Amino acid sequence: MSWLTGQSTDRAGLLTLRPELAASHDRLIAALWSGPISPSVLELCRLRMAMLLRCAPALAERSRAAKAHGLAEETIARLAD
Repeated sequence: MSWLTGQSTDRAGLLTLRPELAASHDRLIAALWSGPISPSVLELCRLRMAMLLRCAPALAERSRAAKAHGLAEETIARLAD
């Protein structure tokens, strides 16, 4: 996002630009991760989006919930296929 030159481009940094959205965003993320969808499926979706967007920092992260749920690195490695 070239229009954000000199500013943080991580999620928290971007939300500081729109503080009125930050609380709603946090509630949405919490609802997703505590809802009926498996943490492994959510993590695979998040990682696939990061692959498509070529977002290296997001690809390097792993959700604690997904790891605790048993998501294996071997499964993640096959995601691009």
